[in-house]
Amino acid sequence: MNRTHVLWRRIAVAVIVVSGASACSSGDEEIRLPETPVLSGRERVVLAVERYVRVYERPERDARIISHVRRGDVLPVETRTPDGSWIEVRQHDVQGWLERDFVRSFSSREQALNARQLLEP
Repeated sequence: MNRTHVLWRRIAVAVIVVSGASACSSGDEEIRLPETPVLSGRERVVLAVERYVRVYERPERDARIISHVRRGDVLPVETRTPDGSWIEVRQHDVQGWLERDFVRSFSSREQALNARQLLEP
């Protein structure tokens, strides 16, 4: 290749790079991706791993027991206490608190359902 051809090729590449960069940076729009379990690492569901797990009215052992969940139940997580020892869940019309020691957390319902298959009867 001769020098003129190389020079024109470099100029063309530079023009493409500059025009592409200016097209990407124009405007103040910010691209927001939806939160996904892979990116966020948040535990969204719990799997009850004990035969019966008490559901408490408040995140305290001396609180009133309002329901029970059974081993293998998968429940969506509403929130947790700051230290993570209690998890608030909702099942049907009951909303209450579970002790962390009696459940396992997962980032998706599918993961919890797969883990449920591994629980011993």
